[in-house]
Amino acid sequence: MTHSTQADGYVGTELDLRLLIDGKPRKLSIVAVSEVAADGKLERTRLYYRRANIDLQQHYRDRMLEDEVQVTFHPVVEKYQKALLERNTEEFIATFAQDGYFDGHGGPVDQQEGLVDLSLGQGMGLYVGHDELYRGIGQMMEIGSAESPKGRLEHVNAFTDGTTTVLEFNILRPEENRVHAGVACYEVTTDGLMHAARVYDEAW
Repeated sequence: MTHSTQADGYVGTELDLRLLIDGKPRKLSIVAVSEVAADGKLERTRLYYRRANIDLQQHYRDRMLEDEVQVTFHPVVEKYQKALLERNTEEFIATFAQDGYFDGHGGPVDQQEGLVDLSLGQGMGLYVGHDELYRGIGQMMEIGSAESPKGRLEHVNAFTDGTTTVLEFNILRPEENRVHAGVACYEVTTDGLMHAARVYDEAW
């Protein structure tokens, strides 16, 4: 277990599975979002992960929650969401602390490499610090990530313990008649900046 966030009857548990597939080590990062009943028992759990890290094939996680909800975010998470939807790289990077990081739990750090074969579903990599964020996020904005088109990101659930916000979302692609379910975990510093954005989805 790498992180755990509990609030408002929900628990978001981030896990790293260390696997050996065909003699080769693989890591699968998973988020389990659990709904907890009043008696403390788990009522329902949703799992999010990038299956392409196992079989090197593009997959899509269908919608798991139906209804969009109005979410009140921490101010810096709100700024992050706004910059993402507007594809504003400068404002997006400004939400992060100098040593903050974005982890898309995908493969290539250079997004142009991911365009060689989109069927691999490699997604975004790990970018630490403003210089790496400019490189990776700038490419994402230019390429046109599935998360970025305005009006196509549907918030379906969110909870926070005051430091980390767990957001379940759907990426809407009406031109493909497709919906992709995902989750993001946003960790905020005591200075009110983004320490980490850990995103788990298979749409890209």
